[in-house]
Amino acid sequence: MRKLLAFGALLTMIVFVTNDSFAQRPPFGGGGGGGMLINNKGVQEELKVTDDQKTKIDEKMKGITEKQKDIFSKLKDVPQDERREKMTAMFKEIQVSVNKELSDVLKPEQMKRLKQIERQQNILVTLTSDDEVKKELKITDDQASKFKGLNEDLTKESGELRKGFKDNPKDTQEKMTALRKEFSDKAVAALTPDQKKTWKELTGDPFEVKFEGGTRKKKTNN
Repeated sequence: MRKLLAFGALLTMIVFVTNDSFAQRPPFGGGGGGGMLINNKGVQEELKVTDDQKTKIDEKMKGITEKQKDIFSKLKDVPQDERREKMTAMFKEIQVSVNKELSDVLKPEQMKRLKQIERQQNILVTLTSDDEVKKELKITDDQASKFKGLNEDLTKESGELRKGFKDNPKDTQEKMTALRKEFSDKAVAALTPDQKKTWKELTGDPFEVKFEGGTRKKKTNN
């Protein structure tokens, strides 16, 4: 699993330096998403992934890891103000490819839960970029405009916080996490009662992904 771990680390780094709105946790493991998340110990426990499945997943991912690295390496040539749009397109393309590979290994109920966890990792990106979610929620033009504005504001404020990352990475990351939660809460608050009910079905029980130590923590609903 070393190559997959290495790619996950690479992707996390790329996401952080190019667009903080994705950094709540990249959807490719998700916004995101399954390729990185499925390698997380806590997520594997939540999905009850078997040893045989882990072996097959490793084999599946090896075939596309290098291709994905090549795709993201091209970002260095993309102007800063165009990177968010490029990242969104890249993530969607990669996520479709990865989820197709994973669906050959995971059971339907495992894939469903994995998608739920993916969507929780970056709520704003999910609400603005996940076509299935937007369709199920019947997102209005006004809501789409609001989510876009929140995303832009989050990116701007995250950029300011990012300036302190080199000197104090832990403190910066904690502030980033709090900031993303603040904006995510604002986005969910903009949903109607019926949409919130559907959103609950699309995201399932709250699940906190731990990227250090591979542990997990269930959270209670508010």
